[in-house]
Amino acid sequence: MSENLFVPHGGYRTLDTFMLSTIVYYGTAAFCRKYIQSGRQTEQMVQAARSGRQNIAEGSERSATSTHTEIQLTDVACASLAELQLDYEDFFHFSGTDPWADDDENSLLIKQLRLDRMQHGPDEIRRFSQAVRSEMAKFDRWLKSDDPAVIASNSKFGEETPHGATTNARKLREIRL
Repeated sequence: MSENLFVPHGGYRTLDTFMLSTIVYYGTAAFCRKYIQSGRQTEQMVQAARSGRQNIAEGSERSATSTHTEIQLTDVACASLAELQLDYEDFFHFSGTDPWADDDENSLLIKQLRLDRMQHGPDEIRRFSQAVRSEMAKFDRWLKSDDPAVIASNSKFGEETPHGATTNARKLREIRL
C-alpha cells in the first residue's frame, strides 16, 4: 500500500479569498485608470492588489510541500492588501471625503453578499474567468459608480468579506510554527 508523499494542494481558484482578491485587483486597476492621476500611485496600488492575489495562489500551490511557506505567503497577501487599504484611505483624505461607516447601508449590503463557490473540474481556467465576471457583477452597483468615493468605500469589503472568506487566511496567520 503506497502512501501519498504530499497532501492535496492548489485549487486556489475555488477559494473565496482568491475570488475576492481577484475582484479587488480588477476593481483597483479600473479605479486607478479612472481616478488616480499619478502613474506611480497607480502602479503601487495595482501592484499591491496583484500581490495579494498572486500570493494567495502561490501559497495554495506551495501548501503540499510546506505549510510554513503557505502561511508566509498568505501573510504577504494580507500585508499587500493592507497596504492597498491604506492607499484607499489616503485617497479619501486627499479628496476630502470619508469612507462608509461600518453600519452604512452599503457596507451592510456588501457584507451580506454571498459568493458562489466554483468547484474543481475540467476547463477550470475558462470557468474561473466566467465566474469572475459573474461574481464581479454582484458588486457592479458600487464598482461601476460614477462617484469615486463609492468605489473606494467598496474596497473595505476586504476587511470583513462575504461568507467569511477571510477565515482561512486568518486561521493560517494565527498558526505559529
